[in-house]
Amino acid sequence: MEQETGYGLDMHQVRGIMEVRPNAANELLEAGWILHDVFVTQDFESRCILLRLGDTVCPQCGGPARVEAIEGGERVRFICQNECH
Repeated sequence: MEQETGYGLDMHQVRGIMEVRPNAANELLEAGWILHDVFVTQDFESRCILLRLGDTVCPQCGGPARVEAIEGGERVRFICQNECH
């Protein structure tokens, strides 16, 4: 695992995992997630598996948030626990 990610990653550190399409993967990468794997489905669609090591934060206010995949994994939505938006 260390060679693939470039991080000294212990799988016990993983606090979240998500499978999404490339557009959504870009949003998660900007939010600090780590790209673990990319694969192609039987329908020739790219899928990305991303890992989260820390807490997810709201991109608006920086408060605690959770992430939800929408539109079949094409996009993600950050749901702020502070209800900022």
